Amino acid sequence: MVVSLVGAIFLLVMIYGGFTWMTAQGDEKKTTKAKEMIVAAIIGLVFILSAYLITAFIGSQMKTWKQ
Repeated sequence: MVVSLVGAIFLLVMIYGGFTWMTAQGDEKKTTKAKEMIVAAIIGLVFILSAYLITAFIGSQMKTWKQ
C-alpha cells in the first residue's frame, strides 16, 4: 500500500519536473530546478525501495528463525 503511494508521488514529481523543463523556454534557472527535482525524485524512490526491500528481507528471515 505504502509503496504504491510512493510510486504515485514519484510519478507526479517526475511529470511536474518534466513539464517544468519543457516549459522553461531556455531559462537556465528553471531547467536547473527541473533537473534537480527529477534527480531528487529518483534518489528518493531508490531510497524508499531499498528501505522496503531491506525490511522485507529482515522480516522474512525473522519468520524462519521463529520456527
